[in-house]
Amino acid sequence: MWGDAPPRQAKAALYSYLSRLRTALDGIPIVRRSGGYVLETDPASIDLHRFRALVTLGRPDEAMLLVRERPLDERLASQLMRALIGAGQRSAALVHYAQLQGRLADELGLNPGPALRDLHASLIQRPQWSPRQLPAAPMDFTGVTAELAALDLAGPIVTITGPAGTGKTRLALHWAHEHTSDYPDGQLFVDLNGSDPADVVREFITALGTSRTASHRNRTRRQRFTAHCWPTAAC
Repeated sequence: MWGDAPPRQAKAALYSYLSRLRTALDGIPIVRRSGGYVLETDPASIDLHRFRALVTLGRPDEAMLLVRERPLDERLASQLMRALIGAGQRSAALVHYAQLQGRLADELGLNPGPALRDLHASLIQRPQWSPRQLPAAPMDFTGVTAELAALDLAGPIVTITGPAGTGKTRLALHWAHEHTSDYPDGQLFVDLNGSDPADVVREFITALGTSRTASHRNRTRRQRFTAHCWPTAAC
């Protein structure tokens, strides 16, 4: 506590501080441990733990109430903005940034830090941050309980096989609509029948926030690279 210059009665002063802390904390235990003291408390009683739990549970509105208690905390603001983005509330994330930016300027004469500015810039530059490309859910979809249960247990990459016209796409769409909340960053969809793979990749990249101009530049580089390497078969 005092570095290299402790007071003459350091032990008595420490006990005095501990007594004051116990009184101020109103019953929250401070216990002796090897080498010092530990404050023991339920994580649910600490605002940071409550905030992280609410964000994890996808309850940004409740998390926002905690952030209002610490309106100039940029780290909490960043986490809240990400939670709002994940919940599909991009406009609310932008509004919160604007409010924080105004308060920092008015009360401290400061701008938001680099990390928060970068997050804000990514929101402005990515109008399709959370793409929602799923077609409408199929109607009157019954009789595939076992198949849906199998998809629930499957890994991150799944291939549904079967003869044409047996309902593979309907099954995939039904399952996807039931689990959209599990993928708050968005869902991509493409009909591969007759699609050019390069076009599919390009459209996905665009939907995820990369401009068509940048995508076109990358495609041009690939074409030049292919044209250069093809005669020698060295690529």
